[in-house]
Amino acid sequence: MDFSEDIPNDLSDEDMVVEYLNHCALSANPEDRLVNFHKIQEILLRKSSHLLVKYLQNILNFTTDTSPEIKKALVGFIEELCRVQEVFIPKVMMNLHMLLCDESIQVQKRVIQAAISIYRRTLSWLCKAPTCTEDMEQAWKQLSTIKLEIANMIDSDNDGIRTSSVKFLECVVLLQTYPDETENKRPNDFSLDDVPLTLKVARRRRLEEEASNLFEILVKFHNSPHISSANLLACVGVLTNIAKSRAMFMERVIDAIESLYSNLPPTLTITQVSSVKKKLKSELTSLMRYPGAYEFVGRINPILQELGCSQQEINKMIPKADERRKYSKRTLSSESLIQQSALKRRMMEQESVDSEDVPIESQLTPKEINEQFIMENLTLEKAVYLIVTNIPKLPPTLPPEFVRDYADFVTNGNIGKVHVANVMAAQFIEAGVGPGAKVPQPAASAREEEKSPPATPEITTRKREREVDARDEREKPPAKKEKVKVQRIKTLKLAEITKPLDKRTKELLLINSVKRMLTPHKSTNKLLHQKIITTMATSFNTTVKETILSHLLSDLRSNVDVALAWLFEEYSVMQGFSRMPTIRREGKLEDSYNMLLCSFINVSTTDILILSRLMLEAPLVTDDALDEVRAVCRDERRSG
Repeated sequence: MDFSEDIPNDLSDEDMVVEYLNHCALSANPEDRLVNFHKIQEILLRKSSHLLVKYLQNILNFTTDTSPEIKKALVGFIEELCRVQEVFIPKVMMNLHMLLCDESIQVQKRVIQAAISIYRRTLSWLCKAPTCTEDMEQAWKQLSTIKLEIANMIDSDNDGIRTSSVKFLECVVLLQTYPDETENKRPNDFSLDDVPLTLKVARRRRLEEEASNLFEILVKFHNSPHISSANLLACVGVLTNIAKSRAMFMERVIDAIESLYSNLPPTLTITQVSSVKKKLKSELTSLMRYPGAYEFVGRINPILQELGCSQQEINKMIPKADERRKYSKRTLSSESLIQQSALKRRMMEQESVDSEDVPIESQLTPKEINEQFIMENLTLEKAVYLIVTNIPKLPPTLPPEFVRDYADFVTNGNIGKVHVANVMAAQFIEAGVGPGAKVPQPAASAREEEKSPPATPEITTRKREREVDARDEREKPPAKKEKVKVQRIKTLKLAEITKPLDKRTKELLLINSVKRMLTPHKSTNKLLHQKIITTMATSFNTTVKETILSHLLSDLRSNVDVALAWLFEEYSVMQGFSRMPTIRREGKLEDSYNMLLCSFINVSTTDILILSRLMLEAPLVTDDALDEVRAVCRDERRSG
């Protein structure tokens, strides 16, 4: 039965709200209740908004309703209320948190979706407010708690909740980071630049650090080996959107995409792998068209080719030279202002801190300091460790203090990490441990001032005399500076005071330097030394070549490795394996190799070991070298 049909049309808006509230509470038909609830929302938010103050609490009482559809409608009501009437944000935060902790998965997903716009609206409202009241601080703390719980829901068992959490984290990262200097800001866009430096409840540095941590959570979730297909598709789109909006994360996003493509999750089916690759192709295509990703084209190009894009298609995606030039100009101009903006930002932060009577950290109570410390350091592993290690220490009976504290804990309905930190912070204060125990007493400076002795008349007189002398010195006219004659220094030109060396001197210096290199130090790398000597012998003029050859022939047994390396270098040049030196393009390459091998054989006739090594390890044995070996074998005096 539809109760709304019994309502007369001549009733005022307030009477209609009362009737709809009664019908919504008493009706047994879920569809009728939902219709009546939407009618209440229409009257209070669009027709008679002045009735919100009176009937808002009646609407929020539906938080404990048993119908998930009514709770989802209530979340929509809260979302639109925060958008239309920002002054009611502190009154609805507690109910929004309760709805986030609801048992229904659909209600939790609806709260996370609404939290995206509510978080943006609340942060903008705090930044535009002339003063920050206590209700605003409490609302921000409650919203920060909701933000942390949604971030933890990225590990939820439900696939839809994980996807919604990823979307919410994208919103937080974009809101709590600085925009690119090279991009035009949209009219309704909000970023960290819009947060005033004087805002105590949300400091810029703290928000930026939190955004960086949340981005790392997204990257870690993106590279998880057991991520589902739907979550992976959502995460890829989120990361590429962040990279296009915040160029500071571009390299990190490219690394994550490369890691994903080389290590796709093994739990995906063939169809899901095809969907993921199609998503990667579309997102990388959009990144290729973005001028800020031009320096990463070399890393994106191979992936796109493997995903089915031709090189011609990829070349069409790359931004044109004019677009890259405009982007580079904007980048250079912005980079030139980065230091100035950073310095200005630090100066403004310092001024804002100096203008305050007491820093924000000193305004925190010891309990709040302990609570913040526990929130930052209490992890799941540490909690399990504390429980396991303290189970043997439990008494046989429950202490009355524990029963009382636990009863209050259950009655208030406190759940989650924040409330555990609140209870533990109070226990830290009772035990006298934690960072809250080290808070300095503000009254200490006043006591020190009281202990300082009063000024005597003699001290006062001396101070006045010093002030008079200093004033007289300031009133004296400055002394005239005498002009100092600076002697001009004659600039010497290199062409006038030097002359080129003659050819003989140049060759002498060259030969001396080569001789020094032929006798290396004990710590010299032998392979590197051989490479340097053989390259010089192959590429330099005849004088250097003869100097190196004479050094090797003087003690071939000690320099046989260098001799063989030289043979291989000459053979590589002769066969065209190495680049031919310019100085040797006119002569015959075979003659150089043949002369070198014959010289080594001729010197090693009395050393059978060196001769056999040359014949076995030489890359090519020429006819002249064989004739030299035959001559050695026939001569009894030379063959020993």
